[in-house]
Amino acid sequence: MKNIPFSKILIILLVCLIIGGILPFLFTRFSAKLVLFVGALFGFVCLLLIKQGRITVYDWLILFFIAIPFHDFRIMFGTFFLRSTEVFFIPFFIWAGVQITRNESGWKNLLRLETEYVILLFFYAFTVISIACSVSPFISIYRTVVLLYLILLSFIISKILKQEDKIYLIIKAMIAVSAAASIFAIFQSFVPGLQPFHPIALANLGALTIYRSGAGWQNPNYLALYLTMIFPITYVCKISSVFPEKKFFQISFVLQLLGLFSTYSRLGFISLSLTFICLLAVRGKKKLALIILIILSLLAVTTFMSMTYIYEHNPYLAVTIFRIPYLGVVKKNPLLIAGWRRDAWIANFRMFVDHPFLGVGPFMSTEMYGAYRPADQVYQAKSGLAVHNEYLSLFSERGFIGAFLFLMFLLFLTTRAIVFYKKNKSSGQGKLMLGLWASIVNFLFFSFGGATIYSVQFWVNVGIILAVYNLAKQKTLEKNS
Repeated sequence: MKNIPFSKILIILLVCLIIGGILPFLFTRFSAKLVLFVGALFGFVCLLLIKQGRITVYDWLILFFIAIPFHDFRIMFGTFFLRSTEVFFIPFFIWAGVQITRNESGWKNLLRLETEYVILLFFYAFTVISIACSVSPFISIYRTVVLLYLILLSFIISKILKQEDKIYLIIKAMIAVSAAASIFAIFQSFVPGLQPFHPIALANLGALTIYRSGAGWQNPNYLALYLTMIFPITYVCKISSVFPEKKFFQISFVLQLLGLFSTYSRLGFISLSLTFICLLAVRGKKKLALIILIILSLLAVTTFMSMTYIYEHNPYLAVTIFRIPYLGVVKKNPLLIAGWRRDAWIANFRMFVDHPFLGVGPFMSTEMYGAYRPADQVYQAKSGLAVHNEYLSLFSERGFIGAFLFLMFLLFLTTRAIVFYKKNKSSGQGKLMLGLWASIVNFLFFSFGGATIYSVQFWVNVGIILAVYNLAKQKTLEKNS
């Protein structure tokens, strides 16, 4: 791989991604499963040709990254299914196991747990115990297994990335795939045939219909979460003089921003804006951060006070901001602007009060909505209602102890990252850690309006944070010995 320019490998992989993603949609008889198959086949053949059959664990990790934008594509086995990322995790897990166990210190390295993973171990154990309260144990068990795979994913990444050039390679691949997914999303905004799921029409601009893009997610908000968790890393690499290939980062930065815009995710824009304010503050630009915060707050207040004017003069902006196309409906029921989240939040709070210690069971808050819904609910459908707030979900589904353990994990992780950055501001590792820290901060903000604990990119970033930290720690030990 050292003899082949990264840009060449990148171009080939992105072509594979685009061909694998678009080709099946040119033929209506093809299913989403074939998208995964064609993309995987092209990518695998590409790697075989480039590496002459010598595929490493890092190559499998890059292929795993390519599967993330197709997250909701499923291979069904009756009521049981595997997502694209879960399929690609299997060979990555096998290759990682071989690499780790070949190393004489591999087992010792595996048994050396960071504080974050000790906390996660207790959190996971408590999650397993809370299954006892579930009204649908099969669903809870399945989702708990998925959570285990995600924790394992981050753990393996933290153990295999032990060289600076490998970490940088993986970061670039991650950014490149997100840029390619953004291109795909941009086209989805105008070509509904590229939507693998039901296209979500947002507004009409003359003869042109604008659609919300989700890439391989049914919900565009989760494409927004994916992009906003990589965007701060791209930004830090773009503005830092220690990283080469500036043009690559600049192009990726623009594509990611356009990809995020194509999701029309209010939550994505809010979380990213708040994250950048935090980034400015940490980098010592506190006055600028405060000014931007005040401007954004005034803009938000002005927007809601000018609702009538916006509806009368700019229907496109009205639909984009408020999501409700008719002003009369909003005036009759202002709660509709927040969707049905208020109903779900009240119901989940009631679940927590009723089950404060163990919760109602993993992934059960939606199932239990009907039993705890408010009497004055806005939501009229008979099906369950998702809470779209990870903090409330943690409390309602796992009780106080489970929620406390996960929040402690986040506290330890973010503290480790920011302390590392402050001690290594001028180094490449320190700069990377700043971007990774910001990605977790974005996760914290996004979690107020989304279900985020099963975000694949979040767990990938967790693994990279600990890999960067462990590499620096190892270098310090070698220097002192």
